[in-house]
Amino acid sequence: MKIKILPYRLPTPYILSDKDTFFGVKTPAGELGVFCADNRKDFEKLIGMLKYHGDASLVPESMGAMTVWGLYHIAKQKKLPLIILSSGPYSALPYKYTPYREKEWLEVSREIRAYHEMAHVVSRALFPENKEPLRDEVIADYIGLLAGTGHYDINLAKAFLGIEGRDYRPGGRLENYLVAGQSAQQMMQWISEDMEWLFHYCSEKPDDIFGLLVSLEKGKALIRAKAEERL
Repeated sequence: MKIKILPYRLPTPYILSDKDTFFGVKTPAGELGVFCADNRKDFEKLIGMLKYHGDASLVPESMGAMTVWGLYHIAKQKKLPLIILSSGPYSALPYKYTPYREKEWLEVSREIRAYHEMAHVVSRALFPENKEPLRDEVIADYIGLLAGTGHYDINLAKAFLGIEGRDYRPGGRLENYLVAGQSAQQMMQWISEDMEWLFHYCSEKPDDIFGLLVSLEKGKALIRAKAEERL
């Protein structure tokens, strides 16, 4: 029987790139790590392995980030959350629907995506009682836009969820957060009102972006339970 010798380096299922980035961020909820895969296929394979039992085909096209809680940080002997980001347009929104050119939109998307996910981490760590999926998405997009673009563009925020004027674009993120008995059309007006409130609360990037988030959470802004009264 002929024995095959394994190569010195085993082949990797990931493409990998010099443009892959990793950095640490200090937040009110503590330190966390952020890894961005430059190649979308690498992101899908990694998320597929961590969340979908190895099936990368189950990763939604609109999904661009995921937080892995409690990874062990050897150097500091403690567990830290790790945010995994993909490159590509934020919320799978093509640049032609934004005020940006293609390359610029990809750069802006990375910033929006990073701060959106960091907002989730801070909110869940410090204010777990405020958890409500759709409300959390609206606020996380708000923080992402302020940090990534310097201001809150309501029309862009609506486009992220699939709201285009008075119409809803099928396949938008909004439908991922509906509960039984609700329709995307029904929710559009409420979400638009919430976004208008956020715009008037703070439309330009503050000096302390996480301080703004903490202020919103402490005030329990836009808790969906309040919106239930409108039913």
